[in-house]
Amino acid sequence: MADYTVSDKSSGDELTAAEYNQIKDVIKDNTRLLAGRDPVVDGTKLDGIEAGAEVNNISDANATDLTDAGDSVLHYHATDRDRTNHTGTQTVSTISDFDSNLAGKTNTTSFTPTADYHVSTKKYVDDKVVTPTEELTAGESLVNGNLCYLKSDGKMWKADASADTTCDTLLAMCLDTIAADATGTFQLFGQWTTTGLTAGSKYYVSETGGAITATAPATTGAIRRFIGYALSTTVLYINIDNTYIEVA
Repeated sequence: MADYTVSDKSSGDELTAAEYNQIKDVIKDNTRLLAGRDPVVDGTKLDGIEAGAEVNNISDANATDLTDAGDSVLHYHATDRDRTNHTGTQTVSTISDFDSNLAGKTNTTSFTPTADYHVSTKKYVDDKVVTPTEELTAGESLVNGNLCYLKSDGKMWKADASADTTCDTLLAMCLDTIAADATGTFQLFGQWTTTGLTAGSKYYVSETGGAITATAPATTGAIRRFIGYALSTTVLYINIDNTYIEVA
């Protein structure tokens, strides 16, 4: 008997006795094909397919890799992403978005490293390089750039190389505008930014109160006390000598 094909019957047509018997035989002993297929074998396959499954184009090799812990072009394992397994170098130009992300950072953005080899911003480094300063009381009105000495009253006054009593104690550079008897910041050591320096020159306490000079005082009785070097026309490296000489 020829195989029965469902599509051979139009909607609403009744089965003939022969057609009915053919379908009954298939169900009874699986000896007949239905539309060219074995209902039992094909039915078992269909039962193993999940609802909503779609046809894919994964090769047998890739399908195996996805289930045997191997790598494929479709999947990489955690060990591949572990930095301890990485060797060699990589150029910056091949790192996605590196330049744009780096360009968005500024030296004023604070970032505190939390582990070895972490990057940090210039601001973080600058903040950690401590410039020795002190909060002291002014004995008279002072402005940024006044070189001052610590007087016996415990206040800061303008240093003057005309006499040892006005420049023989602690010296410091005033960094603020400070009213008499008010407190302000004074720098004791390190780089101080200003203008009008002669690069490479030594600087001394001046015979003009509160000023500094690149010309060593030569007046008889004046005090010659070194205070620092001009690293450039705008940066004085303050390194005050604790000793001084009196000009004869």
